[in-house]
Order: sequence, then C-alpha cells, then structure tokens
Amino acid sequence: MILKIYKPNSKNTGHAFNFSIGSDQKTEEPVVFMGAIKQSGWDNARRTGDFKNNAKNPEKSTTVKLGEFECGEIISSLKNRHEWGNFHDFGENKT
Repeated sequence: MILKIYKPNSKNTGHAFNFSIGSDQKTEEPVVFMGAIKQSGWDNARRTGDFKNNAKNPEKSTTVKLGEFECGEIISSLKNRHEWGNFHDFGENKT
C-alpha cells in the first residue's frame, strides 16, 4: 500500500509526502516508510507545484522508517490529543 500526499503552493513552501508499508531487512518485521520532499518550484500557468529537483537532495528530502511501536504512538497521540516525541539513531546520526 502506498499513500501519496502533495500540498504545493504558490509561495513555494509546500511539501510532498509518501507512506508505504514494507519489512525491516534485519528482522523482517513490518514497518512504515515515510518520505518527505520540499517543494522546488511553482508553475503559475498550470497552478501546479514541482518536487523533482529536490527529490535526491538530502538537505531537502528525507525518508523515515517507523516501527510498529512508533506508528501506534503516533495514532494514539492523534486520537487522544497528547504530545508525541521520539528518538532515533543510525550510526553517528541521532535525531
């Protein structure tokens, strides 16, 4: 399953998101991948946004892998209106 959400605007500050279900390569457990790309252009004549110039730019796009616990916490925070926070590390990169 893949879900894509595009929200471009004429101020060129929009984003595109995609969500897909896959499996963790190490554990084979189900995971959700979320990708985000910052808008890179706007066509006034067609009133459409462009994202492709930022798709491969690591400063303006990202992919996040969410496990089942993280997905559950996000759903709970949306349903019950409470704050959600998370910590992630990959090698030397910690967020």
